[in-house]
Amino acid sequence: MSVIEKRVLVASFASLCFLVFGAFRYLGPERVAALDTVTVTGGTISGGLNASGKIHFFKGIPFAAPPVGALRWKAPQPVQSWKGVRPCVAFGPSPMQDEPRPFSMWSEEFLIPKKPISEDCLYLNVWTGAGSPKEKRPVIVWIYGGGFGSGGSAAPIYDGEAMAKKGIVFVSINYRVGVFGFFAHPELTKESGHHASGNYGLMDQVAGLKWVRQNIAAFGGDPGNVTIAGQSAGSMSVNCLVASPLAKGLFRRAIGESGAQFTNENPTLQKAEEEGTTIMGALKASSLADLRALSAEDLLKGAQGQRRPTIDGYVLPDAIVNIFNQGKENKADLLTGWNEDEGFVFGPAKNAVDFTKEMSEKFGSGAPALLHFYPAGDDAEAAVSQLKLSRDMTFGMQNYVWANIQARHGGNVYVYRFARKPPATGEYIKYGAFHTAEVPYAYDNLAFVNRPWEPLDHELATEMSSYWANFAATGNPNDPTGSGLPVWGKYTVKDKPIMVLDKDPKTVPLPDGAALDLLFRLLGDNAPEKRQFELKNGKYQLTPEGAGHFADLPLRCMQREFPYKTGIAFPDSSLAVKPKEYHPAFYGCFDWHSSVHGHWMLVRLLKLFPAMPRSAEIRQRLSENLSAENIQGEMKVFAMKDNLSFERTYGWAWLLQLESELLQWDDPLGRKLSSNVAPLAKQLSGMFIDYLPKMNYPVRVGEHTNLAFALRLAWDYAVQVRDEPLKGSIRKTALRFYQHDINYPFSWEPGGNDFLSPALEEADLMWRILPDTTYQLWVRRFLPAMSRKDFSIEPGQVKDRTDGKLVHLDGLNLSRAWDLYGIARHLPANRSRLYAIANKHLTEALPNVASGDYMGEHWLASFAVYALTMQ
Repeated sequence: MSVIEKRVLVASFASLCFLVFGAFRYLGPERVAALDTVTVTGGTISGGLNASGKIHFFKGIPFAAPPVGALRWKAPQPVQSWKGVRPCVAFGPSPMQDEPRPFSMWSEEFLIPKKPISEDCLYLNVWTGAGSPKEKRPVIVWIYGGGFGSGGSAAPIYDGEAMAKKGIVFVSINYRVGVFGFFAHPELTKESGHHASGNYGLMDQVAGLKWVRQNIAAFGGDPGNVTIAGQSAGSMSVNCLVASPLAKGLFRRAIGESGAQFTNENPTLQKAEEEGTTIMGALKASSLADLRALSAEDLLKGAQGQRRPTIDGYVLPDAIVNIFNQGKENKADLLTGWNEDEGFVFGPAKNAVDFTKEMSEKFGSGAPALLHFYPAGDDAEAAVSQLKLSRDMTFGMQNYVWANIQARHGGNVYVYRFARKPPATGEYIKYGAFHTAEVPYAYDNLAFVNRPWEPLDHELATEMSSYWANFAATGNPNDPTGSGLPVWGKYTVKDKPIMVLDKDPKTVPLPDGAALDLLFRLLGDNAPEKRQFELKNGKYQLTPEGAGHFADLPLRCMQREFPYKTGIAFPDSSLAVKPKEYHPAFYGCFDWHSSVHGHWMLVRLLKLFPAMPRSAEIRQRLSENLSAENIQGEMKVFAMKDNLSFERTYGWAWLLQLESELLQWDDPLGRKLSSNVAPLAKQLSGMFIDYLPKMNYPVRVGEHTNLAFALRLAWDYAVQVRDEPLKGSIRKTALRFYQHDINYPFSWEPGGNDFLSPALEEADLMWRILPDTTYQLWVRRFLPAMSRKDFSIEPGQVKDRTDGKLVHLDGLNLSRAWDLYGIARHLPANRSRLYAIANKHLTEALPNVASGDYMGEHWLASFAVYALTMQ
């Protein structure tokens, strides 16, 4: 037997003695010393000491009343008080669930004890090395996994002693699982008092956190420095708590290991209630009283399957992805990641042909791009790809998206990839760095797992648990002294550094970010219960959900001053002030024109969907920004002699488009805001009329100064308001510059920074100027290829969406789509072909509108809505 094997056996035997024979000193009520007894909500408790006498532990502390009988499917109620000193030296019952049995890669060390298991389960545990309640140690609150249908805080790998030795006050809590924790029903919703049901397990977690806030100081913990941590469903729970308004102020940091919910697969309250009604019928119960009268065993046996959080409007007011995208989540530092080998393929892997077919059926036009990252050249390669795809869809993509959003919102974010394959024997060898494998390392609990550990495993466990403890203390996993641990780089959306936790921990660039981005674009934006747009009769149609999604983007930036790119020429330092001071209406969204068309987009969406999500907030923002006083302030900028070219002609055109949209909005607010904006529109109309005759040459670039784009928006305004002088000036200019254009070299497009097509913008303008028959002849001369049946152009491709110029190509795909829709209406012979090309460009572009980077998000939503509504 090797030295390592002896060490493991000794450690395992010691742990076994600790668990079975109670290798601690029981501290009864006769001994009252610092932390020997602690007064908490409900009464006084006593605990135990570890073998060294330096760590106090308290197990089975009740934090709520037993959720049984009439309290089944109720929010957790206040704990029942007791008299005297309550011994808390053994774990309370695990939540009601099936008897635990080792399966797959999970041996018994990963599971709860076989007994006790009970519906009376709302207990928590505390480990602390504090010598006095006056200490303020960082706190970790652990939330277990188990698919929301199993699990409990008494699993050996969740022991808190090792973390307590590192200066952490470690708390683990129980919460209801399965039908006991996530059952929804219309009658439960009605009796709840907050019109919701189904999230009792999450409410248990909130109750546990409230208990920590009220009581943890008595254990030497700092209630103002709490980190919530979890793995798998526990990590998903952490994700829910960061999103939930009920958990506001209860924690400062979050650790999410392999689990989040950003593809909106949680049921709505209505859907969950329907499932609950079906379960009630299957159990032959006619009322809630009947259901509550059933034994826990009968209920468990007859109600399998209901085991996930619900978008109930109370605990979770909206889908988690929406809450985060709207910036409404609880602010928290984040440490998150996933494991190298935690994909699941149930049954035999598909061969290469069947896997390729499945990808095409599931992902449609996105399948070829996805197969680039998950190839299926032969059966062996396809088998590996299936595991990787499962890993990334279930865990990697979710935690990756979480990290990106949290990083954009300004928190400290650190991302890991656990790649160490735990040493194994027998059937466990094949599993690699499996799901949950990181937990014993992260909390330094290898001693509780029967594996042939090597010295490097103990080193890795020491390092990982130190990272976790440092993060809980400061929000930074690195050694505060600057030595002793490999440096873990802070995560940014642009560079994507992650810590690979393996034999030689090190920070490296995330190797598969492009694959995860593509997955989320294919799954996140098209999640089953969140359709943002639909393709019907060959046309994309925006949905109310999609309207809410797009509106989120300008709402996040329209009152955000920085970063801001100004085009103002300041005559002296007295005018060099904050954006809002010289642009009181349009000071957000990075630059003036993006702010203007962001306001335009919100007006168009409200016209189309008056009851869309956040409609009241949109109306309020529009009222605040587009006041008469603010518009007068904007007019002063254009009157400054050094700024006659400010936003010429792109921003001018978008302002006219905004006024045109307001005029068409049959709403009292629309009429009021149109009256406010009209003077600025008239000012810019006059500037157009003054400027256009001075131009000797058109501006044909694919960016802001493209003249044809501005002329067509200005034309639409002129038609709407019957501004005949402006119409006449535009017509003369268009005919002067474009009427005799022939044989445009379309193969030269796109330019690397284009977000407009010079050719298509010109063609989209000229159908407004020319009669249809004349226009069709003009198109044949200008773009001969467009009249051919085989005419085709491919969408632009973007490699880096954090680059403000390269991301222009996403906008190009959208603007090409709207141009082609307009042109097609006037070229009936090739209409269907042009519509198909436009749809192809929309299909490529729409998933990238919310790319996760401000360089694209501050303007692309307006382009998307314009394209979708120009059909």
